[in-house]
Amino acid sequence: MPSRASNRFDRQVLCAPRVGKSIRIRAVRSWPNPFPAIVTGGQQGHSFSDCGVRVKKADPDHPRPVDATGRVKPGVSPPLAARFEATLDKLEAALRIAAPVKKIHGARKALKEYRALLRLIETDDARDARRTAAAVARKLSGDRDRQAARDAVAVLRAHKALGHEDADALLQFLPTEPPAEAPKADLFSPVRAWLRQARAAHADHLDRQASEANLLRGMAKAYGKARTGGFSSPEAMHELRKRVVTHRYQMSFFADIVGGKGARRARRAQDLRDLLGSIQDLETLRVQIAAVPSVPDEMRARLEAAIKDTQGSLSSSARRLQRGLFRRGRKAFWGRLGRQLADAGAGPPDGVSGASDHA
Repeated sequence: MPSRASNRFDRQVLCAPRVGKSIRIRAVRSWPNPFPAIVTGGQQGHSFSDCGVRVKKADPDHPRPVDATGRVKPGVSPPLAARFEATLDKLEAALRIAAPVKKIHGARKALKEYRALLRLIETDDARDARRTAAAVARKLSGDRDRQAARDAVAVLRAHKALGHEDADALLQFLPTEPPAEAPKADLFSPVRAWLRQARAAHADHLDRQASEANLLRGMAKAYGKARTGGFSSPEAMHELRKRVVTHRYQMSFFADIVGGKGARRARRAQDLRDLLGSIQDLETLRVQIAAVPSVPDEMRARLEAAIKDTQGSLSSSARRLQRGLFRRGRKAFWGRLGRQLADAGAGPPDGVSGASDHA
């Protein structure tokens, strides 16, 4: 992806989406740069498929499959059911990856998207399915803390908050790579079993419930939760991170059904998730080093100061980004989604102004 230097008031972003054209975005002068020169740890070098959403112009001859209230139109294939199938296909593809670390990463990512989409269905069946998927995802998170601590060291390096000697020494104190690869095969057997059950549940009832779901109401609800999330404690930020992930995947889905609107919001939500993730990784590093008695006191003190400064910087950037991303109220956001559906060819925005009355 081509890059270009940026400044606070004249930021230019060049990207190469799948359509093969470069897009140039000039920032508004009054808009604050929410994350200047910030590098997050666990996401360095990672890509996610929805960043390159194909942007399609509205075609009046081929209207969108949902109306302006978020309901699926009669006689069209339910877009949410199709997205569920695609997400489960992603999980199945991830399970075919040979490298265990990449396999876990791909599987957990697909499960996050699946659970985010399930929140658009407000039924007991969907809630049960979401809880079951969460339990499966937890089985895959055993090595996450080990990698998170190493990602945190990378963040401290990137922010020049910690010297190279201290950073190299800290890596020696952290847990090493898991020595045994054999248990990984057993780790994925429950995931495969769950995948078969999930597909059966969709064929039996979840796809039908997806076609009856009020998509806009579900998206507005998730937006409201992410908007009110706070920074008062590591636990609160962890919860906010999960809410932002949900919003990010839902907006990627929205972008697909309206021809691209919402794709930029999904990318900005991913940026916010990365910032919150790095804050959490630094907290994990703090806990892991505290449990190692052989770390010299002087190094421990330098690490604590570095973590405090970096978390403060990341937190300030995350707060600014959250304020900008969620500046509208929930009802206003709901109405905006309805108008975007109408603009994309979903039909007149009947009931949009009153849609929020059903909250």
